[in-house]
Amino acid sequence: MESETEKMRANLLRAISHDLRTPLTSIYGACSTVIENYDSLGREQKLKLLGEVCEDAQWLNRMVENLLSVTRIDSEKVSVKKTPTVLEELIDTVLVKFKKTHPGVNIHGSCRMISSSFPWTPCSSGRC
Repeated sequence: MESETEKMRANLLRAISHDLRTPLTSIYGACSTVIENYDSLGREQKLKLLGEVCEDAQWLNRMVENLLSVTRIDSEKVSVKKTPTVLEELIDTVLVKFKKTHPGVNIHGSCRMISSSFPWTPCSSGRC
């Protein structure tokens, strides 16, 4: 059992390392390109590279926040408080947040597509 746990831990660490290294490599490459070619790059090229750096840094920040959340949950310091939630309101909130985070992505459908007879769903405050 212990060796199976160690294998799972090693696989998880490999996956996490890869997921963290990918945006870091991209950030490093874009920053290096701007620094080494600052005078020869046009303004638009610089902005494009720096925009990619920002996107990768935001993704990396979300990844680290998710990992920290998992560790907090794993340490059992987090308690879940379930409250009745109207699914339509939850979906609407998620869509609003998604559109702010990913403004270029089109979402088809609406909360009106959900049946009015949908039951209340127990969720923790602000999260499911």
